[in-house]
Amino acid sequence: MQNKSIDHGSRTPKYQQIVDAILTGISSNQWNHGDQIPSVNETSEHYGIARMTVVKAYDELRRRGIIEAHQGKGYYIAATDVKTGYNILLLFDELSSYKEIMYNGFKETLPPNARVSIFFHHYDRNTFDNLLTANLGRFTHYVVVAHVSTDISASLEKIPPHQLTLLDKDVPTLKYPVACVHQDFENDIQEGLRQGLDLLKKYRRLNMLCPQAPLTYMPDGRNNGFIRFCENHKMPYRILTGFDSAVVFRDEAYILFDERELVKFIKYCREKDWQLGKDIGLVSYDDTPYKEIIDKGITVISTDFRQMGITGARMLLDKVVDNIHNPCQLIIRGSL
Repeated sequence: MQNKSIDHGSRTPKYQQIVDAILTGISSNQWNHGDQIPSVNETSEHYGIARMTVVKAYDELRRRGIIEAHQGKGYYIAATDVKTGYNILLLFDELSSYKEIMYNGFKETLPPNARVSIFFHHYDRNTFDNLLTANLGRFTHYVVVAHVSTDISASLEKIPPHQLTLLDKDVPTLKYPVACVHQDFENDIQEGLRQGLDLLKKYRRLNMLCPQAPLTYMPDGRNNGFIRFCENHKMPYRILTGFDSAVVFRDEAYILFDERELVKFIKYCREKDWQLGKDIGLVSYDDTPYKEIIDKGITVISTDFRQMGITGARMLLDKVVDNIHNPCQLIIRGSL
């Protein structure tokens, strides 16, 4: 630690540089378990930084169990296994089957003793902001699914860039690059529908049934990609909002995004005695295990959520800053 200096021009906050210097000192055996580290005042004077900056760094290390304070004596090394000191906030939009798949891939890739705390913002900007603000400085890393309809870059920029990982959605308005593994909503839907073009052609019209807010967040790119596909292939289409049996017709194909509306759609088809894949076409978004077994299976356009979780965890562990497109494909089953 004594050989390091503070980089005042770095994007990494000064308190984090102090944290990193102490962790490096432990890793290099400068300090061992039970050793005393410099006091707050000594560290403040040595680096020429504010005392409160050092206090913030030491508080962070105490939260992670790396150091402990002895009343009237100072701070001491409490743990030397600093490589697995991961305390992660995972901020999801909602609880769903495919988010559980993503979480499992993410968690299984982390070291066994990494701690993950899950929160949900339910697509609500105020909830999103409040959760981040209340937890700033309490975690070593922040992993965020940024499905909110307004620009949240200012909120995310409160998080040090080396602590932030984005899953599922990119935030291109951020002022600095961060680790991100995401879908390409506009191009993914075009490619998925293109893979099923021969099957789609047997239907009179292709309908995209968007969920009613605030049930599910709907990225703008998805609408644009759907329209572009239909117009490029001269296919009649409609974009609808919310399930209504009055707009469901035989010999047409439907794309659904919300699982609650998917259930209503299938129940209505059964009431009409329509066979999926013959009398009416159905494509769902985001694969889950039960979609494999309903009727003869539900055709889906889906990214690989397990792989997304694995990739996000590896980027976090390896400190990789990159923007990675997660693979997406059409899985053809009996409903189309």
